Amino acid sequence: MLTAIHKREFLIFTAITYVLTIYCVISACQSSVSFLQIALKLSEGFNILIITVFTLLNSTLLWQFLTSMLFGELRIIEHEHIFERLPFAVINTIFMFSTFNEKYFFTLATCALVLLYMKVFHWILRDRLDLLLQGINEDTRWKDLLVNRYICNLLLLVVIDSYVISFCVSTAYNIASSIFTAGTNSIVLGGGSPLTQRALIYIMQAMEFTNLMIDLVNLILNTGLQFYEFHLSRKFSQNNPTFNSISAEDADTESEDGDSQFNGLEGKFMYEKLIDVVTRFLQTLVHVVMAMVLNLPLMLVKDIFVDVWVLYMNSKSLLAIWKNSKQLDTKLPTMTSDDLNNDPNFDNVCIVCMDELVSENPHHHQSDGKKPKKLPCGHVLHLSCLKNWMERSQTCPICRLPVFDENGEILAPSSANVSQTNLNPGENPDQRDEADDELEDDTSIADLPITDNISAIPLTSDYPFSIRNVGQEVCKELGGTSEEMTHDVDEEILEFEIEDSTTGRALPARMTIKKRSHTNKVSVPSESIIASHPEQDNNEKMHNM
Repeated sequence: MLTAIHKREFLIFTAITYVLTIYCVISACQSSVSFLQIALKLSEGFNILIITVFTLLNSTLLWQFLTSMLFGELRIIEHEHIFERLPFAVINTIFMFSTFNEKYFFTLATCALVLLYMKVFHWILRDRLDLLLQGINEDTRWKDLLVNRYICNLLLLVVIDSYVISFCVSTAYNIASSIFTAGTNSIVLGGGSPLTQRALIYIMQAMEFTNLMIDLVNLILNTGLQFYEFHLSRKFSQNNPTFNSISAEDADTESEDGDSQFNGLEGKFMYEKLIDVVTRFLQTLVHVVMAMVLNLPLMLVKDIFVDVWVLYMNSKSLLAIWKNSKQLDTKLPTMTSDDLNNDPNFDNVCIVCMDELVSENPHHHQSDGKKPKKLPCGHVLHLSCLKNWMERSQTCPICRLPVFDENGEILAPSSANVSQTNLNPGENPDQRDEADDELEDDTSIADLPITDNISAIPLTSDYPFSIRNVGQEVCKELGGTSEEMTHDVDEEILEFEIEDSTTGRALPARMTIKKRSHTNKVSVPSESIIASHPEQDNNEKMHNM
């Protein structure tokens, strides 16, 4: 986006370029007697430099005009995406077209210019899909999604790509037919006839636009997927009206799926991955065919290697997502209402959708996607929410502990993870002491002298941690107690605040002091950690999405 100063400088540069171009043309016409002599003078020396700058300037102005007509004013992020991708596209196009004979310079320049224009328009259109989705709200109607500039541009680019592919293929076919009629049986780049060179130019242009058409197919499928999710959300809203629009008696009767809010299309990320894999395979196939037909393995080897690598990584990611999704349903234990109610730290809220894990309504019918599943770390989430989260991150959304091992199998609950949640009320103290002994080996230990302040401990993802050799002075500072632990008390719980060394915020914490243990566990609620670092949590979500 140009500022006022840059616009003024651009206008001055444009005026100077036009004046110099007019001067070069008039000078060449006055000193020449034929059109051929004029063309020769304009294609050498200082004149060719002026003509080249004039051509690039008008190409930029034409691109600005077409962009404003199709898309209006571009956003900053769209400008950034264009400037990030355009240099590589220009260099790749120059290398591709530089292998042809220079006598077809104007044909090659026109094809390259049209190809670059269309690539930029495709990039902008993909960004406009994100803009369209960001504008969806409760008042959005189908008319708003189907009748807009994005859909018009999508259809227009489909028509243009189809026409260019059809024109290039038919032209190359006619040229090849004339070559075979003349008795030439092979089309080889580099030493072929002029007709062969022309045919290969159109073949390459057709294959490049075929890749653009595949990109449009990817965009159309993703658009259809987003519109289908919008249809499900509207259908859900119609079947589950708000509490204010229905009577209290009807509010007690919930829908069959038992969901109080729409949480998006389940498996949407996996469908998007599948679309990317299919379209990437088609693009790889086009590049391989192009390399075989055009005899340009050195020029296309980069694109082929990139396509194969991206195809492999996307396929591997898709298989991992599918496998993990199956394991979440079959290998994670389903928690019942009794199991959850017996946990004193149980909070009847799913941290992902902020909905109830178990409904308090006894007549509530819970869908399979809303089954509460317990992770190896001990946290409980809805199955559908867990699947959507695991498609983008393989860790617990609360404590960030890994859910799968290196082999893709669900981790077994370890002693450290078990100690993160309170033991059942019926467990005897000896079992708790044994768990504490295991905790000394499995958790991170902070050896603090008596004079050290507990608030100096930084927050990390390794919770709970233990503190050895905590003296009575530290206990007095934390819990305000000055008496020794009595003989009839096996343990004492001190509540205090711990300072986050990163943000400086005070978080609630508590220490369990045991008479027969030299290691005292300090536990910080996971929701406090998330509250202290909301930007870290949001950044990780945005990075994985």
